[in-house]
Amino acid sequence: MKVSIQNLGAVKQAEIEIKPLTVFVGENGTGKTWAAYSLAGILGKFGFLNFTGWYLVNGLRNPPRLPEIEQAVQKVIEEGNAQIDVVQFAENHAIECFNAIADYAPAWLPTFLSTPKGDFSKTQIRFSALDISDIARAVMGTTVSQGLSFGQDGQPKLSMSKESGDKRLFIITASADITSIIPKESIRANIVNTLFLMMQQAVFGNVTYLPIGRITMATEERMYPQISHEEVSADRIFTADVEASSILRHTLKLISTGRDEEVLNQEDRQDYVRLSQLLEEGVLRGGVSYKQSALNYWNLYYNFGGGRSLELRAASSMVKELALLVLYLRYLAQKNDVIVIDEPEMNLHPEAQARMTELLCMMVNAGLNVIVTTHSSYIVDHLANLLKAAKSSDKAGLAERFFLKDERAFIAQDKVSVYHFENGSAHSILDEDGYIDWKTFSDVTERLLRLADIVEDYQGVAV
Repeated sequence: MKVSIQNLGAVKQAEIEIKPLTVFVGENGTGKTWAAYSLAGILGKFGFLNFTGWYLVNGLRNPPRLPEIEQAVQKVIEEGNAQIDVVQFAENHAIECFNAIADYAPAWLPTFLSTPKGDFSKTQIRFSALDISDIARAVMGTTVSQGLSFGQDGQPKLSMSKESGDKRLFIITASADITSIIPKESIRANIVNTLFLMMQQAVFGNVTYLPIGRITMATEERMYPQISHEEVSADRIFTADVEASSILRHTLKLISTGRDEEVLNQEDRQDYVRLSQLLEEGVLRGGVSYKQSALNYWNLYYNFGGGRSLELRAASSMVKELALLVLYLRYLAQKNDVIVIDEPEMNLHPEAQARMTELLCMMVNAGLNVIVTTHSSYIVDHLANLLKAAKSSDKAGLAERFFLKDERAFIAQDKVSVYHFENGSAHSILDEDGYIDWKTFSDVTERLLRLADIVEDYQGVAV
């Protein structure tokens, strides 16, 4: 998928190709974080759910209403049922819908980026080169089963269903005069939500953000030390976007309701459970877990061997940084999710940064999409090593020389893009041979070395 960005914060014009692992480097204030968050917001459920409301009121540019939806609404009203070929719908409208969502994004970006006074009036984001065949194939594999209830009997008056492998979405009503029970706009809204989210999930799943402020999020008094069972019970699991500030509540809901073992044992989540264990053992050198107090409160603890443990608030900055990622991988990660990690090197020793780089590549190889912003030459250098290692004929033997000793950290070049943000733009610094031109780091290193020589030779320095 390719994206064109214009007038987004410090970025005046940039062309970016989003890969399963997308890395943004550059000086502070060059637009890396805004670009990463904005793209993930548009491509995630947040952008789609915001847009569906806009579509219902304003429609698209041309045509203003999608004909498949309008025909289905009318047929449900007149005949009590309808069906939509969702594969054909995706093939006809996927790019159109993604770009329409991007067109509407400036309306919600100030809130999303926590900058209410930010000016996005000239912001333009456009998508191209979507793999329509992949989207159609993913839509074909989705399953839908939902009902819309009106009245006190709790029985669904409008039902939608689709089986995996069947391209038809069935819409059925329980009343011959459905508009006397459900307004026409509610019928349209439910069909729109279902179709748009089906396409969104075909491209990316849930979007999770681990921003710079995650230390604060993981240690705020209100977030976990005094969360009671009653406070958590009203929360919803797997809402639109699993924000960093709510990872704790989502995971705690699973544990407090006894569903954690069910999630941990799901067959399609075993890769992510193992990755959470590897993060604990290979990077944190200890475990992260919830414990319940006698007063029915829950606390997060860091367990570091010999039966010893600390409340997370008392653990090292590195542990607090990565605790949320442990919980996300253990309980929430699903194939095709997007996780945006802003500066994963924060508070990490260089070796821990190298280990973290291997883990990030393993996450990508396990089916997650990762967008990273970084100032770390260790991360970029080691990513280059992992790209080269993927071409080795003896991956198993070579893996023993790496930090986590796992060849699943070796990553193919077609899964990676690396962009340098500077001077209002961004350009790829990963060439076709796998070489990463990280001049943004080497220039500083060379200057420091020159200064060391100057200081050594300078005779006017007082001793």
